[in-house]
This record gives sequence, structure tokens and C-alpha cells, in this order.
Amino acid sequence: MYACLSPAARSRDGSLYRSQDLGKTWQRFDHSVKAHSTMMSVGLHPRDPQQVYCTTRGGQVFGTQDGGTTWHEYPLPSHVQDVYVVACA
Repeated sequence: MYACLSPAARSRDGSLYRSQDLGKTWQRFDHSVKAHSTMMSVGLHPRDPQQVYCTTRGGQVFGTQDGGTTWHEYPLPSHVQDVYVVACA
């Protein structure tokens, strides 16, 4: 299970957590990611569990292709705001 967490609906921070035991314990999953706004969504690749992507309300997209070991930011156009969902295909 994954959870996008932020201190408020409109904040300047956010994080992605993962539980591997159905929510009994949670660990931060987005190592080295610096969200500049509320973390809003997570998308999992349907055939490759190593690929996980998340977005912030302010238009940041982060992704890992190696199960969270390394993360990369995929910038959207600068005028993009209020991103609510990400999907992987």
C-alpha cells in the first residue's frame, strides 16, 4: 500500500510512504525527493512493480524505476498547476 502525505491540502511539503504489511507499519518511500507542494497522487506500473511515480499539486512528477533506490524528477511545463493524478501505462 502507498500513501501520499502532506501537512495540509495546500502546503509546501509532501512525501510518499509505503506499507508492505497491509498498513501495520509505514516507511518513507520517496528517498531524496523534495516536494515543493502537497503530494497528491501515486501511480504504479501495471506490469513492473519497480516503477512507481508520484505527483505534487504544484506540478512536480517524481519517479523510480528501481523500486525506490533512486528517484528522478520529470518536470512538467512551468505553467502547470493543480496536478491531481498520475497513471502509468
